Amino acid sequence: MKFYESYENEKINLKAFNTLKRNIIEAEILPGEVIKEEVIKNFLDISRTLSRETIIKLEKENLVKVIPQKGTYVTKINLKKIEDFLYMRKTIEEKVLILALNSDNKNLLNKLFLNLSQQKALIQIDSSSFDLINLDNDFHKIIFEECNLIYIWEMLQTFQAQYDRLRILGLKNGLTKHTMLDHHSQIYECFISKNEIKIKEILNSHLGELRNLYKDIISKNPDFFEL
Repeated sequence: MKFYESYENEKINLKAFNTLKRNIIEAEILPGEVIKEEVIKNFLDISRTLSRETIIKLEKENLVKVIPQKGTYVTKINLKKIEDFLYMRKTIEEKVLILALNSDNKNLLNKLFLNLSQQKALIQIDSSSFDLINLDNDFHKIIFEECNLIYIWEMLQTFQAQYDRLRILGLKNGLTKHTMLDHHSQIYECFISKNEIKIKEILNSHLGELRNLYKDIISKNPDFFEL
């Protein structure tokens, strides 16, 4: 029975964590905003203990900052950390793309084609930015997975949430939606044509110049960012 209770608490805690994480990533809870433990407890209908555990998990992903005697705040979006993450991701993912490109993996192509179809459907119905971001991430995850490098992808996810926060702001302001799909379609075509040079160029554009692409959003919302 103790194991069962622990398992149930774990499920509740995960649901609470995912709910708050999504609200932070989607900017429903804004950077710099205070998150009160009592509000979390009441809103999610969880115990004070689970509320605290949820905050601890969010802090580990650098989505909140707990300041003793003051409170818990949603972290600002740190552009330098995102740039460092993208540098690391591009370095790794370029090698993974070349590995996948030379693998003649039909299963990979089928999975990517299905993912692209889902992206197109979401864009046509103007679905939520969060769902589109998840499909974008899944597109890249499929490539790592089919190269038997899923653990590398999972390690990269430790830093992904900050980047996703920025991308959500971009999508909500009309940036990147069709560009994102176009880049994915081009990557898919490169797998078919075996074009190593082109696939590197597309990846560089896809994970491209951060401050230039988002400069208007950054200038309009300076309080959201750590530069």
